[in-house]
Amino acid sequence: MNRQNVLESLIEKAIRAGDISTVKSVLPKVDVNLRLCSKFCGEEDFTLLHLAVQQNQKEIVKLLLDYQADVGAKDSLGRTPLHLACGIPRAIVDVIKTPHILSEIEQHCIDIAETSLEIVQSLVEQRSCIIDEEDNNGETPLFHILRDDTSNTGNQSLNSIHDLAFIFNLRTVKSAIIEELINLQHRKMQILLSNNANADTLLPETNDTILHRAIIDLESSRDLQQFAKSCFADKAHTDMVKAILNHDITCDVNAKNNLGEAPISVAASLLSADIVRVLEDRGADVQEAKLEHFRYPRVLPCLEAVVNLLDIIDFREEKGFPLSPNENRAVLKFLLCNNEDCCYADSDNDIASYKLQNLLHYGTECNSIMTLEKMSTEKGYSRELANRKVKEYLVKLTAISESRISPNLKEHLQKRILEDSPSTEARIRKKCKHDLDEMEKFIFNHNGKSLKDILTAPMDKFNYFYEEHGYREFYQLNSYKEDFSHFLHMIDGIFAKNLVRLHVRKITEDYFPLQLLPEPCWRNTYLYLSSEHLLNMIQASILDPQEDIDNKSVPSRCDKNSSPYLTCFAYNYF
Repeated sequence: MNRQNVLESLIEKAIRAGDISTVKSVLPKVDVNLRLCSKFCGEEDFTLLHLAVQQNQKEIVKLLLDYQADVGAKDSLGRTPLHLACGIPRAIVDVIKTPHILSEIEQHCIDIAETSLEIVQSLVEQRSCIIDEEDNNGETPLFHILRDDTSNTGNQSLNSIHDLAFIFNLRTVKSAIIEELINLQHRKMQILLSNNANADTLLPETNDTILHRAIIDLESSRDLQQFAKSCFADKAHTDMVKAILNHDITCDVNAKNNLGEAPISVAASLLSADIVRVLEDRGADVQEAKLEHFRYPRVLPCLEAVVNLLDIIDFREEKGFPLSPNENRAVLKFLLCNNEDCCYADSDNDIASYKLQNLLHYGTECNSIMTLEKMSTEKGYSRELANRKVKEYLVKLTAISESRISPNLKEHLQKRILEDSPSTEARIRKKCKHDLDEMEKFIFNHNGKSLKDILTAPMDKFNYFYEEHGYREFYQLNSYKEDFSHFLHMIDGIFAKNLVRLHVRKITEDYFPLQLLPEPCWRNTYLYLSSEHLLNMIQASILDPQEDIDNKSVPSRCDKNSSPYLTCFAYNYF
């Protein structure tokens, strides 16, 4: 190896290590725009500036810029340093994968985010920086805001027991870190837009606008591949959409991509009620907020999903566009047929027991029983995995009220519970006593009833409470997560199931002629028929079998293997 090669190798190692002293001493002796021969995937044809940006080395980036490093240089994928700077910082990946304590992880990620933001600012301030330069895929830096440029790491599964334990230990700070990460990307977007980045650019392959992509990015947060419950914390993405619309007042809010989707279509299908309202306020056609192809079998009807879905339906009705029969049936299938493809009883799925727990909380009785029956015949499935979840669910639910669980489901649950020591149930009840006491103390201003009254009441007793959104008062309590930590998912589930029941009842009245029966008779129908049976009645009365939406293919919006998105990154790592 000659002297020049030694120097190039030395400066590369120094940049990776953040050793600015060595970089300062070697830099005058090498070409500031030299191309590195990196052995790492995704770093082909990197310059020193590319590497410093990727490694989030703010001071080294500034030093290279002082030496007139070329900010327009492209790597083998056509990316400039600005493309890389706008993506997810690799340093955040490294922090997440190391066993720091929780508070350190959160602070590390915040520090890295701030540094990454400063790098973007430094690059756009350079006169030679072309802010709308396209890479080999036709994407400008603005589109990389919603990409993970850390090679293909954003799609790797974490399947070991250690990784799994680490994931669930992170859950207490996961939401805060992800929100901070997305806010960082939002701030980067604001920097680009304030420097006249073109928000009207279309991607050649999909004809997506940046507005489409900002909304599509929510898709991975709804996916259950890594986590047993979807996330509906959409504020940061809503702010991104507002920023794009505020920047480009001539933006075509009804532009359609190659799949025929307008931005509001994507927002509706991903159940983002806030974004639907923002787009409509800016002139989007509400008729395009279609739910005909709404079918996400991997997403549970958790409380957030149900509330968002019903908000979108109510919003459309307010605007004079009620759902069509096809849309109603698609919605009902989502609310009631939620067992398909979720791997709740999959012996190869590391978090099947967590998914089973959430199925019990948010799913229907029929689907819970089907899953429990599958588990009894599944070869290799460890009953110990599900035992604790089923046991806790049964004890907690009966602690609230025996009437909350049907004898049929209770029997199936008890069959799946292994023999425990006599102290197990007592231990669970003791652990939950504080929460049960707080349920008696929490009084709703809406109707003067306690939380315990609401949770233990028969399904149809407090319909007005749900119709008037009285349950939302509970979530305005600052300490509700702490006061009800052992019952939080169960409370969410009871609220969600009551909202689903009300919606099924409404659609049944719309499509099935129960009114022809004597009033006491058809009203009692709701009390004695399950939601699934009501669905079967509706199915038999409203649509021709040839129109079954199951036979229609739901278009795939993106190939995450080739273009991973921001929340895909976040939910694969947290």
